[in-house]
Amino acid sequence: MKIPAVAVSALVSAVLLAAPARAEDAPADGKPKAAEKTPDKPAKPGKKPGVTGEAAGDENRTFGTVNAVMRRYAPLFKNAHKKLLQSDPKATGAMIIEFTVKPDGSVTGAKVLASDFAKHPAFEKEILEKAQKAKFIPIEKGDAKVVFPVVFGEE
Repeated sequence: MKIPAVAVSALVSAVLLAAPARAEDAPADGKPKAAEKTPDKPAKPGKKPGVTGEAAGDENRTFGTVNAVMRRYAPLFKNAHKKLLQSDPKATGAMIIEFTVKPDGSVTGAKVLASDFAKHPAFEKEILEKAQKAKFIPIEKGDAKVVFPVVFGEE
């Protein structure tokens, strides 16, 4: 079964933070363990997928709207991941990214909050660059800070 390039539901978001990325990483007793953070990319406390900021209440800045826009950019993420899989076939997992959507619809300040790809900083950087290409519908005023999960499965 293939995992979509961009996971968007709250359930998937919760699973991202608690489940191992690969079956061989699962604990022997089968019980989920707490999310493991890479030392150089620890998740910040309280950072859950969603939208905050002055524009968070605008209909063009809801998590559902952000999700719809980011799904249009999923092929860019998927192509970057395919390239990574050529050099590391086991490179699967998730990234939690944060970015700001400005009133003009542009994306700025993308950064990785947590990642299963700490061994691949160039890949992380490429994903952030692709996220910053997203264009949202302009609104009157206010920034929206977005925390967004991206899941990369086996192709």
